[in-house]
Amino acid sequence: MEVGRRHWVVMTPDGEFLKVSRRRGDVQPGDEIRFSPEQNPVYRSRRTWMAGGLAAAVIAFFLMLPLLGPSQAQAETYVYLDLNPSLELGLNEKNEVIQVRPLNQSGKQLLTGMDWEGDQVDQFVVEVLSRAQSTGVVQPKERVLVSRVSSNNPPVKPTDDTLHHIKQTLEEDPELHRTDLDVSTLSLPGSVKTRAEEKGISPAKYAVWLLGKREGKTIQPEELSRLSINDLMARIDISPVLRNPPSDGEWEEWIAELEDEDQKEEKEEKESADEEQEPGDPSKEDPDNENKEENSKEEEQEESDSSSPPDQEEGSSGNGDDSDDSSSKPEEPEEEPQPPEEDPEKDPSDSDDSKDEQQDGTRDPDDGEDRDQQSDVENEQ
Repeated sequence: MEVGRRHWVVMTPDGEFLKVSRRRGDVQPGDEIRFSPEQNPVYRSRRTWMAGGLAAAVIAFFLMLPLLGPSQAQAETYVYLDLNPSLELGLNEKNEVIQVRPLNQSGKQLLTGMDWEGDQVDQFVVEVLSRAQSTGVVQPKERVLVSRVSSNNPPVKPTDDTLHHIKQTLEEDPELHRTDLDVSTLSLPGSVKTRAEEKGISPAKYAVWLLGKREGKTIQPEELSRLSINDLMARIDISPVLRNPPSDGEWEEWIAELEDEDQKEEKEEKESADEEQEPGDPSKEDPDNENKEENSKEEEQEESDSSSPPDQEEGSSGNGDDSDDSSSKPEEPEEEPQPPEEDPEKDPSDSDDSKDEQQDGTRDPDDGEDRDQQSDVENEQ
């Protein structure tokens, strides 16, 4: 394949590339030569090493697969154990426990030190309840609810055989039989599990809460997470559901009704809030309008102050009273003197005399006496 000064690159019939030391003779690329593998080839092809490494990795994966532990496998069924602690158990097709997840702090404490991997679910439940009874977590005659939810991936046909087997084992256990625990079982659909995870509670608690809400008994989510299943079942009677378990379709219908009711309540609250807000009131529609109005008033006041004349200085007396009110008022224009109206019955001569008097600025007293005497003579006649 390649001819160098010191080495040749050759390909074996198996497709393996080898680098061998140069030999005697003249060869060209493509020529066929014979050599023995014991002659220490310098290196094998990178492709060969990659293929070998990949094969080794695959073998190592299958060798380590059992060491990953059963908890890494996919659960086919989930069983929930609700007393005061709440636990989620993941089961395989053999009803072996492959996953355990505590749903609250008390569940974490109850699991401390337990070796549960590979246990049958009924034996695991017996061990958990025995530990809870010995530590005082559960008291005699308290209610315990064991529920089951089938996994949707892969889909598993729901069956109550698992729950029936668990309850039978608990009744036959001599230690638990003396405690006289009230154990109930309930099969639930996957939709209940989904809604329960949204609220951070177990599916059994969500189912009891849903049944109570349909009866008009509402419990807040914060209180719901704190209540034990015993206290919750004391508030809400689910005995009819335990005697006659609903189908998955009925659970789905109840969930849909609840969601429609919640949406209706949210819509009514929103409409009520909109009605409380008066239409056309800018102070409610926009909180910044009040500040805008104040700023507008301040600007108008500043414009008014800038357009008004400066105040008159006060007098030297300093008494604070205005000495001359006319100084603050605008001067009125003087009226032009109007000429006197002429009397039509008056003698024009009198008018001339009057003009003469106005020109002289004085009146002759003799003229006045002559006029008086003339007036008396006319009266006597």
